[in-house]
Amino acid sequence: MSKGSVVIEVAGSTKSEREKLLDTAKKRHKIATAADQTQRERERKCLKFQDPDQQWDDDAKAQRGGNPAAGIPARPILSIPKIDQPVQLILNQERSAHLGVNIQPASPDATTEVAEFFEGHYREIERDSEAHDARGWAFERAVKVGRGYYRINTVYDDSLSFDGDTTPAHFDQKIAIERILDQSCVHFDPAAQKVDNSDAEYVFVDRWITPEDFRRNYPKATDPSKSDEFADEAEDAPDWVKGEDDKEAVLVVEYFWKEHTTEEISLEVEGEPPLVRKRDKVTVRWATLSGVEVIEEQEWNGKYLPIVTVLGKELQPFDGQRRYQGVIEPAMGAQKIHNYAASQAVESAALEPKAPYIMAEGQQEGFEEQWKYANVRNYPYLLYKPTTLAGSPLPAPQRNQVDGSRMNLSMQLLTLADNFIQSATATYDPALGRTSPREKSGRAILALQEQSELGSSHYLSNLARAMQYEARVVLDLIPAIYDRPGRVARTLDLEDRTEEVMLNQPYFKHPQTKRPVAVPPTAEGQPAMMAPPSEIKHLDLRKGVYTVAVTIGKASNTLRQESQEMIGDILAKAPNLLPIIGPDYFERSDFPGHEDVAEKLRKWRDMQFPNVFNEDKDQQGPTPQQGQQMQMQIKQMGQQMQAMQQEIQTKAAEQQAKIEVAKIDSETKIKVAEIQAGAQLAAKGLEAKLDLLLDMAGAKHQEMEHRETMAHEVALMGAEQVQAQAQAERQSEEARIATQQAQGHEAGMAAVEAARAQGQQMPTE
Repeated sequence: MSKGSVVIEVAGSTKSEREKLLDTAKKRHKIATAADQTQRERERKCLKFQDPDQQWDDDAKAQRGGNPAAGIPARPILSIPKIDQPVQLILNQERSAHLGVNIQPASPDATTEVAEFFEGHYREIERDSEAHDARGWAFERAVKVGRGYYRINTVYDDSLSFDGDTTPAHFDQKIAIERILDQSCVHFDPAAQKVDNSDAEYVFVDRWITPEDFRRNYPKATDPSKSDEFADEAEDAPDWVKGEDDKEAVLVVEYFWKEHTTEEISLEVEGEPPLVRKRDKVTVRWATLSGVEVIEEQEWNGKYLPIVTVLGKELQPFDGQRRYQGVIEPAMGAQKIHNYAASQAVESAALEPKAPYIMAEGQQEGFEEQWKYANVRNYPYLLYKPTTLAGSPLPAPQRNQVDGSRMNLSMQLLTLADNFIQSATATYDPALGRTSPREKSGRAILALQEQSELGSSHYLSNLARAMQYEARVVLDLIPAIYDRPGRVARTLDLEDRTEEVMLNQPYFKHPQTKRPVAVPPTAEGQPAMMAPPSEIKHLDLRKGVYTVAVTIGKASNTLRQESQEMIGDILAKAPNLLPIIGPDYFERSDFPGHEDVAEKLRKWRDMQFPNVFNEDKDQQGPTPQQGQQMQMQIKQMGQQMQAMQQEIQTKAAEQQAKIEVAKIDSETKIKVAEIQAGAQLAAKGLEAKLDLLLDMAGAKHQEMEHRETMAHEVALMGAEQVQAQAQAERQSEEARIATQQAQGHEAGMAAVEAARAQGQQMPTE
């Protein structure tokens, strides 16, 4: 319980009532701890397995430890944490995601302004109490072993109080989202059926402390470790004190439980009997217990148990027990195989230089020291006796070769174990940064990465479900904790900008300080008009019903970067918008001095467009004259943009015409070259035929020579005629394109002149 909670002694209650409360709590605690004892043992093994040094069984360690005294060397015991990377990938999904709480009005008397305050102050609670650490700690345990918990608490709010005279602000409390260090000490009602345990009737949070700490924190309480009464009841409650002498520890338990009362509500119906129904009203109480007494007790401020459950994966029950599972347990067997195969491979490789020598008896005589350490020391030479004990000659000792096939088997086993771990964790090579040559396309790689993300997306969805219960607890607490009229609270927007508001009392913002100022009531009880009615706000947290939804999106840093990039793209296409959206662009940047640039641009923008971009939403809008001037400026900007577009289109047409002319010129040259080549080939063929005829008929040599000359001239005349025709076609096409260019240029200039003329007439309009 928080230090800021006011402890209420059980005044007027008899000793039997205290004993009854203690007895009930002890029985429930025993039932709750016994119900999930098996599950907590599995979780303990998984948490132990996350330490690589704890991944080998004690028997395996003993067998591989060797016995130096007996001359048995130790064997390798390697632990390669292959499960850590899949676990870290899932944890990074949570860190890179933004889980936002959306609050909407649900009843007629609920207002949008109060809903916005709930959202903004919720973000303030998250930042002030570092809620991401509490959620991340519980989420990590859920990912590893299947379950995690964190809590909602209330503490004194000293941020807005001051030293000196006592003021009401000194007794204000605030809501905090806190982590639970040892989450195995949380025990829920085993009869709860819902995933978030919202239907549980009670929950315990255990904490073991030393007797010295117990006496210091609870000076008026009885130390259970020294109590004769507790010693008599030790058989009934043996788990409330443990250890002896300097190892003693006392169990202190926080106990939250629900109390139910039935109330009747009726609705009068004209001409008919009233409609009556019964409604269950829940009150949550809290107490701190030791093994012998109720130390303190009070009523909790809300109607929900303030312990939030985060689940990893819940298995379908088959033997009456509830089982929860994370990433580690399914992959433990594959991890052990991997460790064994890696150790075996290293051992096989290490045996290669330590292969034993084979020699006859007596060959090491006189050199026993050298041969004893030949496999562990690098001697420049080894001496031996070349004869047997009987004096017969023998060859030199030979090293026995190591069987290399054992190494290959270990490497194959390593590959299989790696595949087993990937199947158990649903994390495959592309998600781990490894790609196969078969997966060449980016689409295929992204599909495999998405498959891995989908295989673990239920963890993030379960965290969002837990946050939905958390939001209901916080939303239920806010009206009770922030109940003092006139209390000033802070809100936080999506851009991490803070704003102060006043609660449960009409207020307005001071024109200079921008801080909330209370509006005092008049004699009739109505607020006095110290500000225009449009500027007065009243956030009454006691009215209305509001709904909660949790959305999963990108982290705020990622959204900020994407927003900055999008605004940058707009400015690149329309630089004239810099006076309007430039401050937003530089505000989302992260280079040194970006805030100064954004502030200067914002001031200049406010001077150019007064009362339009003012951050104070309650300021009145622009005057009609200012609005008309702005409209004219925007219209002029639009005309300038239109003229720029016309000029761009004209230049584009000119460029396209040049491209077409170059294309036609190139095609013409190609055609001329083809015709010339064909004419030359035809002339050569004709010359060959004429030579043949002259050889066959020498008498007609002169006549054939004349024909050859005539044929050559005819071919040349044909080529020149074709070339002249192509040149004429090219000149005609150039003239047509020049005409189109002149017409396009004249049309563009006419549009520009028309826009300018229209801009000059605008003031008279």
